[in-house]
Amino acid sequence: MSYTPNIDSEHWAEIGPFVTDVVTEAAPHTAYSEPELFTAVTPLVLWALKSADLQLRRETVFTQQVVERYVDEGMGSYTEAGRGTIRSRLLRTAEALTGMTVDKAALKGLGPSEPTAPYSADDLAVLRTWATSQPTGARQTSAGVLLALALGAGLAGREILAVRVRDIDVSDHGVVVTVRGERPRDVGVVRAWEAALIERVRSGGADKFAFREARTSENHNAITDFVARSASPITIQARRMRTTWLVHHMNAGTPIPIFLEAAGIVSLEALDRFLVFADTPSRAETLRSLRG
Repeated sequence: MSYTPNIDSEHWAEIGPFVTDVVTEAAPHTAYSEPELFTAVTPLVLWALKSADLQLRRETVFTQQVVERYVDEGMGSYTEAGRGTIRSRLLRTAEALTGMTVDKAALKGLGPSEPTAPYSADDLAVLRTWATSQPTGARQTSAGVLLALALGAGLAGREILAVRVRDIDVSDHGVVVTVRGERPRDVGVVRAWEAALIERVRSGGADKFAFREARTSENHNAITDFVARSASPITIQARRMRTTWLVHHMNAGTPIPIFLEAAGIVSLEALDRFLVFADTPSRAETLRSLRG
């Protein structure tokens, strides 16, 4: 069959033959069609090569441990149901290719994935350097916008991909991003990250995507693909950047109703798993806050 991947042609040239061989061989031995397997296998293989630094061998990539790691680290923008669907396809592919048997007792529950630690101050400095050192002006703009939307506004990967220039409002009061989709809201951008969005608005093209403006669709692999094309001394993940934003506001003492609305979170319970990363105030600070 003819398959058109939603990744850059350079990357498809690297992984295409391997992916095609895998899908062609595995599909007849699973309950899934070739198109269903292509959409699951392609991003896994790209992640394995570019993010996990694995060799493209069946026995290396298609193991239960690698699939679980990919679902945890590489699918942060997917829903719980989406992660479950893709995991099933990948495990069935692995079984067909290698003859392995899935250890069901070892499968992780697919509730909200465990948060990774936020980026440190040193990490954030590295990310700024990464953005400004991109080889072209267009890539510098997109890298800056990516950091601004993730670290400055706490948007999830899919939300970043949906933002258009017209969704960014710049005024004397700061920068506000209108988020559309499942969790519509307006988010004020942290001052330290707003410059890239101000420049993006000034450049025009209201109907264009803010991140990678040449895109014609909200390709779910666009962030992974963009990051994979540039060398970075640290792993760049939209999910980890959102965690950094959440912890920033916890430490800043942002009023809870404002914080929850901006984060697109309904209840405080959703923040429980991030508390381990928040600063521990001194006794004096605690008493001062409680006293009012």
